[in-house]
Amino acid sequence: MTMKSRFTVEQILAILELTRDGVRLSDICNQYKFSKQTFYRWKARYGWMLEPHATVTNISADENRCLQEMHQYPRH
Repeated sequence: MTMKSRFTVEQILAILELTRDGVRLSDICNQYKFSKQTFYRWKARYGWMLEPHATVTNISADENRCLQEMHQYPRH
C-alpha cells in the first residue's frame, strides 16, 4: 500500500519547475519540508510532464476517454 502524498500532482509539477527557474534544491526542500530523495523520485515520476509533449499526451488521454465512452454506449 502506497502512502498518499501531501502534495497534488499540480503542486509537484510547480515545485519541479522551480528548479528549472534556478532556485536551489536545498532551498526548495527546506521551504516545502521534503527530502532531496523525494524530489528525485518526483522528478523521475513526473519530470516528463514538464516537457512540451506532455500536453499532447493529455489531449490523447481525453480523446481516448471519449472513444471509450462511445464504445461503452453503442448507437443502434
